[in-house]
Amino acid sequence: MQHEDPNKLAPKATRWSAAVLIAGPILSVFAMAHHPTAGGASTAERLASMTRHASLGGFVHGALIVLMVGIFIGLVTFAGILGWRIGRVRAGVIAYSVGVVCMVGAALVSGFLVPGLAERYVDATPAEMEAVVPVLHFCHEANQTLAKAGTMAMSAGIFLWSLVLLTRPGWLRIVGVFGLAVGALPVLGLVLGRLHLDVHGMLLVVLAQAIWTVAIGVWMVGAARSSGS
Repeated sequence: MQHEDPNKLAPKATRWSAAVLIAGPILSVFAMAHHPTAGGASTAERLASMTRHASLGGFVHGALIVLMVGIFIGLVTFAGILGWRIGRVRAGVIAYSVGVVCMVGAALVSGFLVPGLAERYVDATPAEMEAVVPVLHFCHEANQTLAKAGTMAMSAGIFLWSLVLLTRPGWLRIVGVFGLAVGALPVLGLVLGRLHLDVHGMLLVVLAQAIWTVAIGVWMVGAARSSGS
C-alpha cells in the first residue's frame, strides 16, 4: 500500500498548529500541577475550603478548557496531514472531539459549578449545608463520569492516529508505538479499576498525552522546515 511522503504534506502543518501542539500540552501539565484540592473533616470546612480555592480553581479549569480546544484544533491540522481519506484518521478526530466535549463538561462542573454552590452555602445554617451535600455528591459523580468518558474517547483518538503512524517511516513510527501505549493504558486502567481520576490520576493521563502531542508538534516543525528548504 502506497503512502504519501509526510514531508510533501508539510505545508499543511502550519506554524501556529505546531506551536500549539508543543506549548499547549506543556501548559496543560503546568495547570494540572496547580489544580487545587479541597479538604476538611466537616461539611462546613469543605465548603469553606472550596470557597477559598474558587478563584484558583476557576482559573485552572478555564485555562485547561482553552488549552484543550486549542490542542484539538492543532490535532485537526495533524489529522489533515495524515490524510482525511484514511478511515482511522477520521475516526480518531471524531473520538478525540467527543473526549474534548466530555472533558470540558467535567472542567465546568469541577471548576465553576461546585465552587459556585460552595460560595452560595458557605454561610448557610448547618441544616442547609447538609441539604446541599447530595447535590455536591451528584456533581462529583457527574465530574467523574465525564472525565472517564473524556479520557477514554481522547485515548481512543490517540490510539487510532497511532495505528496510522505505525505505517509511516522514522520518527513517526516511534511516536506511533508510544501512542498505542498512551491510548490503551488509561482505558485498561479505568476498565480494571486501577486508574482513579482524582487530581493525581488525571495529572498522569495529561502528562502521558502531553508527551505524545509534543512529539507530534516537534515533528510538524521539522517537516515544515524540511519542506521550506
